[in-house]
Amino acid sequence: MNNLKLHASKAHIWAIPGGCPGSVAMSAAVPHRETPETFEGKQAHKIAALMIDKYIHGLTPFRDDPAFVAVTDEMFEAADVYARNVRDVSRNTRIAGGEYFGIEKALPCPDINAGMTCITDAFIFNRAAGHLWIWEFKFGHTPVEVFENPQLICNLSAVSSYFKIDGHEDQKITVHAVIVQPRGFHHDGIIREWEFKLCDIRALVNIFKSNGETALNCTNNKICNTGSYCKDCSAHYTCHAALYCGVSLFETLDVPIAETMSNESLGLFYELILRAKQQITCLESGISAEVKERLKSGANVPGFSLEQSYGHLSWSRPAEDIARLIDYFKINIRKELEILTPTQAKQKGVDENFINRFSKRESIGFKLVPINTKKARSIFQ
Repeated sequence: MNNLKLHASKAHIWAIPGGCPGSVAMSAAVPHRETPETFEGKQAHKIAALMIDKYIHGLTPFRDDPAFVAVTDEMFEAADVYARNVRDVSRNTRIAGGEYFGIEKALPCPDINAGMTCITDAFIFNRAAGHLWIWEFKFGHTPVEVFENPQLICNLSAVSSYFKIDGHEDQKITVHAVIVQPRGFHHDGIIREWEFKLCDIRALVNIFKSNGETALNCTNNKICNTGSYCKDCSAHYTCHAALYCGVSLFETLDVPIAETMSNESLGLFYELILRAKQQITCLESGISAEVKERLKSGANVPGFSLEQSYGHLSWSRPAEDIARLIDYFKINIRKELEILTPTQAKQKGVDENFINRFSKRESIGFKLVPINTKKARSIFQ
């Protein structure tokens, strides 16, 4: 396991107190599969880097620029929000290049682990004034907190080592840690900043270093823990701790709901159930296909076997031929006249006014529908 590496992007899993040290070794044993979300994230960062480069050279990124043709409007706008934030600090500090200005820069992080490398989204260091800005650009929807953000802590440690900032200088440097997340719904808005002295993260760096050593020396899942970070671990489906936690979740949901639940709690609980239902349906579809393929190949999947399935019973000859044959038994199996529904008739070209005059829509009760939160989201932007 000497080839194991620590990644800043997964620091919220292995580095934090109460995190999962076993995730590093387990994830390394799982074949890498790029998800649509990670692909989008990489593309957004590439586009943002191009935009920042244009801005610091006095140019304005336009939507019809050939470099942005294959980019969605949403990605273009999100990257532009981040790029303009970096541009504004660059203009105010008059730092737009050189060693004190970094975009997508790979830096070693020896204070946490000798073999660790961090990719900093962006940083600007005004050493003379004692101010250091560092950015994390997030294209995902799940809100990410900026306060003591593990990835930012790792990147800051790398930047500090890069500039050889000692224990005396770090007391004079004010850090502006910024997360830009245009698609994240957060009460602090889409640009969130955490300001502090660089020396304030010494304890966290030491904790990360200790937890990193534990993670690199862990060769099994006996010290795996579960938490909200499990969804970001590529080995969660082989982890006994995560699977056990999942079973416990289903058992918990089976417990009757208290009648004293508030309206707010009830609404939130129902929304979580709907999300879980959708996710479980998608998961079941993929897992069932995998189980079938393995059984077809001759593998033994405990608890399951393949059984031939059949569709609905249907006549093997034309319907009218069957109807005439059954007439001999003096049984009429013919259906009464069937016509298209009003909606189908409209699709065929029947005049809509005619359809509205001779059709009706009966009430069949009520259904729950989620409230559109787009207006609410705009308030926080």
